[in-house]
Amino acid sequence: ETGPSQNDIDTWAVALTAEQKISDHLTVKSLTSYREIDAFFSRSSDGTPFTIFQTTDDYHQTQFTEEVQFIGTSLHGRLEWVGGLFYMTEQASNLSFLESDLSSFPRLIGGEAQNDNFAVFAESTFAVTDKLHITGGLRYTFEDKRFLPTSIIVGDDVPVVPPVKKNLSFNELTWRSSLT
Repeated sequence: ETGPSQNDIDTWAVALTAEQKISDHLTVKSLTSYREIDAFFSRSSDGTPFTIFQTTDDYHQTQFTEEVQFIGTSLHGRLEWVGGLFYMTEQASNLSFLESDLSSFPRLIGGEAQNDNFAVFAESTFAVTDKLHITGGLRYTFEDKRFLPTSIIVGDDVPVVPPVKKNLSFNELTWRSSLT
């Protein structure tokens, strides 16, 4: 190989689950988590003694999530339900540096991303009998994704792709039903 091979990943995460019983029929639960990843990769990807394709990646990512659940049962215990809110945010960046003896080959690619997700959900199960249950649920999700690419540089530092921010947003209502 023509270049160094390296794989260095540092990651850590923390999660907290807290639960509070409000009454005999209602519990509130919080699920919180945070994660970070820092990574550096380097490799010669062409498998030859020439510098045709040597890459180095510098990657960073953080993510935070929070979910609050309201969990309940009816007075007679035949109806169980859960409803709640979910939120996730993520920031990431990845820069790939490419070395090549080919002067027209790109030398810098990658970019930065930010994702945000919010959801509201509810589901309930009714015990018709001890052996027959009907379940139904809804979830509304809104997600927003943003990406800012890094310019691709060739030859004498000429940008081929100028950084243009890309946005994608969507929302969707999904459902679930079952008979067990």
